Amino acid sequence: MGRNVLAGDSPRLCENSAALPPNPLPIVDKRPILCGRLWLMQPRGPAGREGHMLYGRFLRYLFIPCVAIAACTTTNGAGTSSTADAVAVGNSCVAPTGLGTAHSGDITQDTVWRAADGPHTITSNMTIQHGVTLTLEPCAEVRIRAGVSLSAEGTLLAVGEEGRPIAIAADDPAQPFAFLTIRSGGFGDFAWVHVSQGAGETIGGSGVIDVWGPGSNTSAPLELNARLRHVHIDGSEHYGLTLERGGGLTADSEDLTITGAKLGAISTRPRLAGTIPAGQYTGNTLDAIAVIADEAMTTDTTWRDRGVPYRVGEPNGNGADFWIGDTAKNAPRTVWTLEPGVVVSVGSAGRITLRTSAFGQPDAGVLVAKGTMAKPIVFTSSAVTPAAGDWRGLVWDGVSDPADRLEYVHVAYAGGASGANSFHCSPKGGGAYSANEDAAIALFAQPGGAFIQNCTFENSGGDGIDLAYSGSAVDFRTSNTFTQIAGCNVTTPRAADGVCAGAIACP
Repeated sequence: MGRNVLAGDSPRLCENSAALPPNPLPIVDKRPILCGRLWLMQPRGPAGREGHMLYGRFLRYLFIPCVAIAACTTTNGAGTSSTADAVAVGNSCVAPTGLGTAHSGDITQDTVWRAADGPHTITSNMTIQHGVTLTLEPCAEVRIRAGVSLSAEGTLLAVGEEGRPIAIAADDPAQPFAFLTIRSGGFGDFAWVHVSQGAGETIGGSGVIDVWGPGSNTSAPLELNARLRHVHIDGSEHYGLTLERGGGLTADSEDLTITGAKLGAISTRPRLAGTIPAGQYTGNTLDAIAVIADEAMTTDTTWRDRGVPYRVGEPNGNGADFWIGDTAKNAPRTVWTLEPGVVVSVGSAGRITLRTSAFGQPDAGVLVAKGTMAKPIVFTSSAVTPAAGDWRGLVWDGVSDPADRLEYVHVAYAGGASGANSFHCSPKGGGAYSANEDAAIALFAQPGGAFIQNCTFENSGGDGIDLAYSGSAVDFRTSNTFTQIAGCNVTTPRAADGVCAGAIACP
């Protein structure tokens, strides 16, 4: 009858018709129901001829059985809503035929939820206790009541198979469940899983899957306590995935898809963003990875091109002040690496600061942003309609590190109010100091060399590159491009003795 296709590959269209025999979909009217991620096609053949016959209907080219669908609301003839009995579990899964199994209370011993005993309905908040494992069989269907959460202080093994996925959904799609939380000391292993209609009750904007580490955002070591492979998270009331408190994803996580999230695909802290795997993160209200910078990043981290921007700061402006490096004396360096193609958008009045322990001392933060001509790295405003000066810019508090490198980087709409002044010479001359240090990039100590090369600066509300120190000028003009800069392309530093003498041209 044609090849089988895995649930989760693409949307599915099932046509309700009285001509079809009983199946897991409610038969209501002739209108199609879109549900899950596979397309069932019933095209007519040339000159009205049809393809293969099945269940009294004719199919051509490809048949995908319309099996179990959960959290899919259909409209019946009376205009009311009903929910299909099961979740889209793939064409090799057999839909449960019994009444299912209800679960409440904590999991206190190793437990297996069998597919044949489904659907499994969680009726109240449930915790998998430390040292205990809950295993979901391939093809298992789990429903969760409104506002109810499942937390793992032990281990949650939800490992399906290609063609035999696991489905986790709200018991009533109109009333989302709370979230699936993997807590510190626990572990969540998800493979070939579809999770839908969650994050209906959150703390600080949690995701459908919420991964927590061992403690405070600032001091906790990383704990990679969740593995996501071939997982689709759909229909979140908030974020699809949240990484916080030092909790991240394992390096072998892959093929994560998040759609239909109302706040955005992912919310994370800066140092955890490097654990996000390749995947598909479009089809949400905000197609971005929200990076909440309410902590200093003190762990070497690489942000990779995941096809959507990293948005620093929440829409309300919180968490847009991003600090790299520890200010403790003799703190080890923290290296932030951006791969070619990465886009970083920054919230209103936000800034990215490479920190130092003391003024004039080496920075503890290091930025390595080496784009290419074909795939530049972009720093820009997160505003819907960006304007010059939307965000502060990139700031080096101390002496740049020899490893700092910006190549083929595009900086736009920065140069917002810095609140600083008098660190460089005014272009008005006469020995005057600068009125402000508003710039796309501000260097508050003399760098060892021109580490910014082949970069483009545009629409700055202030200067392009601000040499906000006393010492020798470094040539950042020759190899970089400046357009629509409100102030100087590159400012002039004070002399080593702090004096600004004579007329100063604004280059």
